[in-house]
Amino acid sequence: MESIVPLHIPHDFEEDMAKKSEIYVLPVSLNNEAAYQDCIHIMDEYERYINRWYSKTGRGTDQN
Repeated sequence: MESIVPLHIPHDFEEDMAKKSEIYVLPVSLNNEAAYQDCIHIMDEYERYINRWYSKTGRGTDQN
């Protein structure tokens, strides 16, 4: 199969994918995932974290 399966498939994001990834751990949220309101709260928290990290990289438009 080595002769058939390519090692690399060219794509538009090759430059970005070649960069080292940074790992961010999301904090534990003490909410009940079974309750709709708590799920909304969890997603709001995660959205704030992700937006903050994205803006710290200089790639986001929202500067928190």
